[in-house]
Amino acid sequence: MPADQKVILTLDLMDIEAPLEPGFDWIQLVDSALWVILLLVLLVALLTLGQRFYQPSALSWQLRRLASKVENTEGRDDVIELDQAWLLYDWCLRLQKLQQKSSPAVEGLTERTALANSELDSLLVKVNQLSFSKQPVSRETYISLLHEAELALKASSGWFSFKGRLVTLWKSLVAGNS
Repeated sequence: MPADQKVILTLDLMDIEAPLEPGFDWIQLVDSALWVILLLVLLVALLTLGQRFYQPSALSWQLRRLASKVENTEGRDDVIELDQAWLLYDWCLRLQKLQQKSSPAVEGLTERTALANSELDSLLVKVNQLSFSKQPVSRETYISLLHEAELALKASSGWFSFKGRLVTLWKSLVAGNS
């Protein structure tokens, strides 16, 4: 290097830190766990509401379909077909299962009125006779059994009794305010 050219070298010191080890993100884990728990609680709530409120509505809809099939059948006017009797028998078994599932909720209503068990039991006896006998069943008998099935559904369903209590409460509140 020539003498008249000076090279100025400055050294800057830099702090060099070792990279940090990747840590465990506890906040994201807790956040994810809370979302999973919330979804599970919602799922259980939906299933409970489905059992409690949807199934009686579905049984009511099925009963209306059975009644419409009687009106739409062609053939002998005074006798129903055996498969229609079996459909009513299957419907009664579903109602019995619904009542057994919701028995703790309906237990207080059943103890006070004793309607749900007696109506369902008498309906099951009649439908058993209807389904397992070899004799033809008249249309009037079948329609009266459909009407009894509707009454048994209303008596054994938790939603219909709950709805009735709400209507009674509302009427008493309105009457008390007037």
